[in-house]
Amino acid sequence: MGVSPYVVIAAAAVLVVFVVWACLRKEDRKFDERQLQKRANAFRCGFFSMIGGNLLMMILFSWKTWTDRVDSMFTIIVVFMTAVVVFAVYSILNDAFFGNKENPKVYLGICLAVLFCNSMIVIRHFMQNGTLLQDGKVTMTPCTNLVMVVVFLIIALSIIVKMILNQREASDEES
Repeated sequence: MGVSPYVVIAAAAVLVVFVVWACLRKEDRKFDERQLQKRANAFRCGFFSMIGGNLLMMILFSWKTWTDRVDSMFTIIVVFMTAVVVFAVYSILNDAFFGNKENPKVYLGICLAVLFCNSMIVIRHFMQNGTLLQDGKVTMTPCTNLVMVVVFLIIALSIIVKMILNQREASDEES
């Protein structure tokens, strides 16, 4: 008994509405000058990781063994998501991801929701097929979902680490 596609579409629509609402409900999403500088550094690091990934991708695409075993769109997604992780982790750990007075728990919730949904896709595909490969090749589904699990796990862990560090700093200031 499978899940109706209408249920999946409705759940995805609700999730998108929730994400947009959570991101836009704060009117005071403002950054100070130090945060803006750190965000610029994070964008720069993400940009250069994207350039490096694209160079690596060009080399890999010229290798027949790679193209026979890995879908090109999957490789593009991996490069893109690597740049997203670099930006997110750098800016989270340098206090430049969240605006002033913004609650990181909202973003942690979003990360955990995306992590859960993608995990379910990967697990379901593996349980049905016994492998994540399709015809012996790494493809968009479910391998991209596995990449999303790793990406959002890294981002969620970064948020958790930063929340713990912030709590320690706050308790040290009180002492």
